[in-house]
Amino acid sequence: MKSTKLWLAAMLASLTLAAFGQQKASSSKEKDAKPAAWAISDVEISASLLPTPYFKIENETPEMYKAREKEMQYPKHWIAIDVTFRANMWKQGSPRKWSNWLDNIEIKMDAFIPACDDQGRIGWGVLSGEGTLNSISADNGIHYVRMMITPDVLYRNFAFGTFPIDTKSDYQSISSQLKKYADELPIYVTVNYGGTPVAGAQVCGRDFYKRVHSAATTASIPDVVRKSSTVFDNLLKPEGDETRPSMKGTNALFKYISQQKFNPQTFKYMPDQLLPVSKTPFAWVEYDRFETFKESTGK
Repeated sequence: MKSTKLWLAAMLASLTLAAFGQQKASSSKEKDAKPAAWAISDVEISASLLPTPYFKIENETPEMYKAREKEMQYPKHWIAIDVTFRANMWKQGSPRKWSNWLDNIEIKMDAFIPACDDQGRIGWGVLSGEGTLNSISADNGIHYVRMMITPDVLYRNFAFGTFPIDTKSDYQSISSQLKKYADELPIYVTVNYGGTPVAGAQVCGRDFYKRVHSAATTASIPDVVRKSSTVFDNLLKPEGDETRPSMKGTNALFKYISQQKFNPQTFKYMPDQLLPVSKTPFAWVEYDRFETFKESTGK
């Protein structure tokens, strides 16, 4: 019995020492960590194609279900653009001072698309959206923002190769094209806090660039489209032996867009076309994951 007690005492002592050692090592690591240069860092983007979510209604009658059953067979398409960023904790030694809670973080996003006008004429366009975040905890954690391209904006503005499109008979073809677009669209975002924008981008995909290059070099393409495509081709052109544009090329594209967005000669700029997820049917899905935009009082 005595030996058992001694064994337990020794075990507890060793566990206590191990825990103390881990805590000391963790504290030392935390202490040695360099202070962040700014409140916002590590901005990244990804995009995905999603179908409209449908929810089960407990008291739904058979008649109600039958009325929406056909719609559920062909759910409309959305492109979700997900942005992540880190909100850094302020430490002594940081070059600038910021609060433990961050307000008025401005998110601005542009997506470069192969577009068509209302007559089906092919060209290029930029879908834009923006919003403001409040009460973001600067705790070194990752924060998530989602904005979405709605079905109506997709079907009206994206070039699918046929015009007009039939979203039911061409459903599989449209789904396939949109999935590739979501994976490869050049997308640019800035997360601006305290007058300091931090940028991130989804780099232009290989097949998307091939489309740009083809439009710039195909004789049968209308002159106005070929000329604008040549501009974008030169900006995105892969470096060296690469077949896919680099981050440098994607950044150059959006620098040009920022300078020319009110000059409609090379592309159509479409502001306020990206919706925050809170204004879509996806608001109920993973509600706690995404930060909520401040409601605008100016409109």
